[in-house]
Amino acid sequence: MTVAATALGLRNVACMDHSPLAIAACRRNHEGAAIQGDICNPEDLAKLFVVMQGNSMGLMCGFPCPPFSVMGDQKAFRDSRSEVFIAALNAAFLYNSAYVILECTPTTGQYREVQDPLGSFAQAMNFESRQQILRLSDVWPCQRTRWWCILVPASAAHHISILPSLPKFPHLQTSGDIMPSWPLWSRSEEDALSWTQEETDFYASTLILENHELRLSGTRPTLLHSLGHHPFACPCGRRHQGLSHERLLRDGVALSMLPSTFSANHYRHLHPCEAGFLCSLPADFIFNLTQPRSDLPLIGQIAAPLQTIWALCHALRPLQLHGLGSWQINFDSPNEVLLSYINTNLEVCKQLWPTCEHRHQQEVHFEEDDTSFSLLVEPMTSVQHFLHAHQQLLGWAHRTTLYRDGVPQLPNALLRGGAYQIVVSRPKHTRPAPTDLISVKLHDGVASYEFHGPAGTRLSTILETLGFRYKPGIEFCNLFRSFRCGDALWQNEQGEVRGVGIDVPTATGVHHFEAYEELRQILQVLPNSTREAIQVVPHHIVQLILKRPASFASKLLINEHNGPFTWLVFPLLFQSHWSLLILDFELSEFWYYDGLRDFHLDSVMQVISLITETFNLASSRLHQSNPVEQHGGDHCAAILLRNFGIHFDLWQPMTDAALRQWATSLQAQEELRGCGQTEQSQTHAWLCKFLTMKGVPEADAPARATLALKKLGQAPVAKAISQANPWAALKQLANSQQRPFQWIQHDELMNHIQKRAKEHHGAAPRSSNKPSKKRAEPAPPVSPSALVLAPKAFVDERDQELAQLPIDKVTPESNGIILGTVEQAAHFLKGQKTISINSLAMLTTTEIPSAMHGKLTVQHMVWPALLADSAAPILVRGSCVQLGDHAVKKVLGPAPSPASFVPELFKLQVYQDQWPLAWSDFTLRPLKALVQHFDCLQFCDGSTCNNASSCKRFHPAVEEEIDMVILDAFGWKWSDATGATANSKKAASFGIMVRVPPSAAPALLAISATDGLYTEMRDPLSKGPSTKYAVIWIKGRYWLIGAETAFTSPILQLGSASLIITPIAAIKSRAPQPIIGSLQTLQRLQFPQGEDPLQVRDPWASALPAAPTASAQPAASKLEEISQQLHTSVAEQVREQLRSFSDSCMDTDDSRLSQMEASISELQAQSSQFAGWFNEAGERTQSLSKQVASQESQLSDLTVKMTRADQRTEQLRNTVGKLRQDFQSDLEASMARQLESMESLLSKRHRTSD
Repeated sequence: MTVAATALGLRNVACMDHSPLAIAACRRNHEGAAIQGDICNPEDLAKLFVVMQGNSMGLMCGFPCPPFSVMGDQKAFRDSRSEVFIAALNAAFLYNSAYVILECTPTTGQYREVQDPLGSFAQAMNFESRQQILRLSDVWPCQRTRWWCILVPASAAHHISILPSLPKFPHLQTSGDIMPSWPLWSRSEEDALSWTQEETDFYASTLILENHELRLSGTRPTLLHSLGHHPFACPCGRRHQGLSHERLLRDGVALSMLPSTFSANHYRHLHPCEAGFLCSLPADFIFNLTQPRSDLPLIGQIAAPLQTIWALCHALRPLQLHGLGSWQINFDSPNEVLLSYINTNLEVCKQLWPTCEHRHQQEVHFEEDDTSFSLLVEPMTSVQHFLHAHQQLLGWAHRTTLYRDGVPQLPNALLRGGAYQIVVSRPKHTRPAPTDLISVKLHDGVASYEFHGPAGTRLSTILETLGFRYKPGIEFCNLFRSFRCGDALWQNEQGEVRGVGIDVPTATGVHHFEAYEELRQILQVLPNSTREAIQVVPHHIVQLILKRPASFASKLLINEHNGPFTWLVFPLLFQSHWSLLILDFELSEFWYYDGLRDFHLDSVMQVISLITETFNLASSRLHQSNPVEQHGGDHCAAILLRNFGIHFDLWQPMTDAALRQWATSLQAQEELRGCGQTEQSQTHAWLCKFLTMKGVPEADAPARATLALKKLGQAPVAKAISQANPWAALKQLANSQQRPFQWIQHDELMNHIQKRAKEHHGAAPRSSNKPSKKRAEPAPPVSPSALVLAPKAFVDERDQELAQLPIDKVTPESNGIILGTVEQAAHFLKGQKTISINSLAMLTTTEIPSAMHGKLTVQHMVWPALLADSAAPILVRGSCVQLGDHAVKKVLGPAPSPASFVPELFKLQVYQDQWPLAWSDFTLRPLKALVQHFDCLQFCDGSTCNNASSCKRFHPAVEEEIDMVILDAFGWKWSDATGATANSKKAASFGIMVRVPPSAAPALLAISATDGLYTEMRDPLSKGPSTKYAVIWIKGRYWLIGAETAFTSPILQLGSASLIITPIAAIKSRAPQPIIGSLQTLQRLQFPQGEDPLQVRDPWASALPAAPTASAQPAASKLEEISQQLHTSVAEQVREQLRSFSDSCMDTDDSRLSQMEASISELQAQSSQFAGWFNEAGERTQSLSKQVASQESQLSDLTVKMTRADQRTEQLRNTVGKLRQDFQSDLEASMARQLESMESLLSKRHRTSD
């Protein structure tokens, strides 16, 4: 997607991916921030917001395919990877994106789980969506079918009714249409891509290999994420083991195999450049060629640039037509945009990729103006090689471009057999000679010189003729006016000679070839022995080795500099700032010179590491020095040249003021190449003047402006000063940094206020009542003899403690720390060489001035010591000078880890009809109204309350170092009574998500259902309800309940809610009958056999379908019969017991009476139980009868409808028969009329005899 945006001229602000391989590829090929992270993680999402700086931009996202793909498990949102889709919509909502483009597998659009959130997002953002399935094979010979969705503002959506399918390009149907032959890669790259024996066995046992060999006559199948790693774990870390044979046989294998160029009967995988090109990536896309297999899985995950360009054109076109954006490309013709990208990509592939013809020497024909010549070039010779040689012949001021068939050739393109055209652009001051002879008059401040010669003579020849080449005292700096030693003079000139050699670029906008050529001009005037020992590396080589893989950079360095030399000089340009790096091969030491100390030192270390590996240096040391510090200004290039001369003893150092004056004097004319104010110098000059007006001393303003440009960046500062209120914009920019930048110091501001008050009012402002704190005077320096080094303060490279050494006991083998003064350190700094083979350093009691540093490493620091007389600890601000071959370092303590906790996520919902205060006031500031109304949302630090237990405000826990209750608030939503999104004035409820400390969660749960506020704890990760608490919402307005006694009040208070109690009916309670029986009998009476105790007296039983039984009438008669039998049996048993009782004696044992009473009670209970059973059976039977009657009614209705249908069918049959008869009769009548007509015609024909 980033490739497509760049092709359309859009600026890529940032890209984010969870894979480190993808981030590495982005950093190699694109500008803008490349963030490795998860968009589902709020912290990573915040990083994107910081990069965007609050601007509204477009968002493009290709979310994971496996949850929706037919090749995956199709778990949809049960797969955690699908959360990226929701997170992308959330990010677009939070960032207020101008448009959104989504891409995934073709089946994604069929999921309701995808369409519903899309609809909600479009409604919330007032967007409209357009969806389409795009097939790459329509415009490019590769299968890649994807679902695309673009979302644009509804106000502009009427300009695009649908997202159309891709057009069909018939001239691009096979792989041979875009690649006439497979490229020829290096042996190391092809070996890395060749099949291992394990892969050969794996594929041979699973597949028919002949069916998977790629041919240029066909279309490439879809490239998947498993490309190149089927039997192995994926290098991106998403799959930790190889794919099984069963899965490959089930789902198929997207295998791409090619025959090896170097080994017969061997196969290899696609090269990442080939695979990317087949997916429509640019042919010059930079992959990790040291490990080409590692980038193959990325090809299976990308969104094809051609599809992305098509979607982007249709997304930006309505915005362009509606005036919501301006771009240089006209999106009215997406087909032309596609063809332009395709043609450019094919041409780049043709120029860059090596083929079989590059194996051998080739004859190349060159045409220049009216001349032509032929060369026999070596294999793999690039255009850059030819341009470099051709430029050496013409001089550095000329610019050469090579064309083939009218197409300009890229510098890294490979030369092929055929004809090339050479176009040379001359220097701007070169003009046709008006005369054959010219006169040049020069003056060097002492004497005058005059030269007469032919027009077109180079200035270097004139100077050498006049004897300026080795004249003592002449510095190699600028020449008069805008001419340089390599320039040719075509007319009479006169001027002052300020130096012989080069024209110093004093601004930052210098062409990168100029510094290289200017240093080479210096070498031309040096003795032969010195000149042959020094080689200058062109700056563009440094840029290439930083952007290209290590193998490419090493090859480039060796090819460019393979002769015998002692010194290798690198002029470096980082962020428009010049610095100098020099390598001494004999000592394996690097010398780094820069006017700004430690500026882009990480990039310098990267260059040093690459050079060390390229030339196999066993060990190397870095000496960092800045003989002249740069405090503002734009004379960094002059400092580079001055440092070059200092290093090789060509001249003595200059002070910063003298160097500024020298650099200013070099700008003789505005047309001087490399001089004049650039954008950064203009910004710097504006800042100096503006800060002086705001109170910064004039002497400190240049340094403050330089520091601001370094900390904040030139582009943001330039944007800020272009605003209507630049001071407010500059302060906002400074506060946006992690550590705010301070434009004006406090004492500077106070002095400025007093100065302005005195100017306007004639008197200084009144001092405040508070006594001002006077700044303490700096303490005098302590004598080193009065100090003792603190124990365990410094260690060597092996972390061994170093002891203090007397300065008079230092030897070439000393190992320790010396305490001394700046004057004592000056002796060692003048020598500019280390004095010990071990770890030795000197600590000074004051800081060493930068002008004294020299070639030794000097570091300013605060170091601990003890007073010798009292052993009192003291901190000394001074410098550390490395005097040994091994570095000495200060012991640093462990960094403290900040306390942290995981906040709780709550959903707050407020309803208008229950909110006790004015709803109109609530809609103005809802969150503030909640905090003011509920005490538990207000923070209390304990200073305003005497007892924390009785205070209703929030008191944080001991481990919670916070000063507020609501840590974060998001997801604001106003809803109407139906739950739909509404305006705040028409809303019936308000919802918001908040994060609070864990200790505040219980209080927030307790106030739920109070004054219209309802709280619900949510899971911060799964975006669902919390697993700790659950809120159950009950539908309904009333409940039927039972109570043993009547309520004392008709209104029951439940918190802040009230319930009205309405009695329905009083149930008369009966005294329980005493039942005496065995335990088994009691259990049987309580829970009859076959009945579920949980279903006894089930209040929901009436809603269940009745059990099928016989008709209700037999059941009722059966019930009466059983009841009658029970009554008769009970009556007989009673009479029998009474009869036996009357016959018995009065003193009969009471046990018999008790037994009889128990039997009677048991019979009564059984009778009651049976009655309940049969009543229930009757009710179920009646219900069944009703259902049967309903079904009979429906059946009769269905019978009537079928009868009507039969009647209609019969009518239709009769109608069709009648129509058939009418048609037949009409047809017969028509035929009869035609026969009669024919007979009449035949009868009128003249008959002739035979």
